[in-house]
Amino acid sequence: NNALGRFFLYHISLWKTYVGVVDPWVGALFSLWPGSLTLHLALASDLLALATVHMYCFYGYACRLYQGWVRALGALWRLFRGRKWNPLRRRIDSHRYDVDQMFMGTLMFGVLFFLFPTVAVYYIVFTALRLVILCVQGLLSRAVLVWDSLPFYTLVARTATGRPVVGDVRFDALSSGPEFALYMQVTSGSVDLLPEPLGFPSWKDLLADLLVGRIVYPL
Repeated sequence: NNALGRFFLYHISLWKTYVGVVDPWVGALFSLWPGSLTLHLALASDLLALATVHMYCFYGYACRLYQGWVRALGALWRLFRGRKWNPLRRRIDSHRYDVDQMFMGTLMFGVLFFLFPTVAVYYIVFTALRLVILCVQGLLSRAVLVWDSLPFYTLVARTATGRPVVGDVRFDALSSGPEFALYMQVTSGSVDLLPEPLGFPSWKDLLADLLVGRIVYPL
């Protein structure tokens, strides 16, 4: 616990140095106040990513440590059962171990098993913080997408004139013998207020990634 605590505290000091370097550049970004709403939303998402880069590093370290710990415990558990992972055939086969291997496996399993709660606590804390940050960034990115997809011109023009607004133009090829003609059809502008439904990851896959320690990337 003390070793992990000092490790993360050292990276916090590195993050403070990083903040001192990028602070003048970040201050210049706030001078873009006349920008559009989507610019400010995208800028807020980027600033959140910059401000929490140390949390992403902590999450990555804890994730790799937890994943390696789980794999080591799984390998030692297979040792007790007389099993071994065969990387060539990609399956678990039977294997005979001698007394020395069983003794070392028991000793290592005991040490890793009793230290596992400490590693799991660090992993759970940093994973929870990472998921909160990803949710906020996801909301900001989807707000930008919804705002960009709103048909402001179509709504204003239809409200002011009361008539449909010209949207897309469709051409159909009409051929009759040696002559070739195009048929043009004008469609009215769409007034859909929401974009097409966005795809979301499977909750089952997300839960499986969290349990085995795979890194969860932005949605």
